[in-house]
Amino acid sequence: MNTILPAPEGYQEPLVAPPPLDPNTTLAIPVPLEGKTAANLKLAFAAEARSNDRYHYFATVAEKYEDANATAYFKQIAEDKHLFAQGHLKEAILGGLGDPDTGKPSMSLTQILETAIVSEMQKSVEIYTKYAADALEEKLPHLAEWFGELSRRSFAHKKSFEDLLKYYDPAPPDDE
Repeated sequence: MNTILPAPEGYQEPLVAPPPLDPNTTLAIPVPLEGKTAANLKLAFAAEARSNDRYHYFATVAEKYEDANATAYFKQIAEDKHLFAQGHLKEAILGGLGDPDTGKPSMSLTQILETAIVSEMQKSVEIYTKYAADALEEKLPHLAEWFGELSRRSFAHKKSFEDLLKYYDPAPPDDE
């Protein structure tokens, strides 16, 4: 039963990875900030990123069942989903929308670090803290603890990105 099956009908090889993001690339085709396409890029990025993670998880379940075929399919399709999400992210950034979650420009190394700081702060302070409170209200302390831990780790990630940003973009020296 653990025979590797041929690819399913209609299966295509994964997309080639999007080209590397060049900080000097000009915005060739700006995307209207309030248009449907801007909203669609954000939604598509989120959907593909979720699918990528979901299929990686499904691959671990298939591995527990020792099903090499299902494991391989889930891993391959997860990689496709990763590339789809990267493509949506690249188009959003190069189209002038910035990061889909924060809206911040993300072309240079310092900009992507600033974007990561904002994102981790949102998760730490706004999202996971609220989720933990909701879980406690619904008498789910194990999930409240889980969300609390994610909040603490997101805050630690924020601090790590802040430290890295200082390395690349040090504050000007004090005038004495």
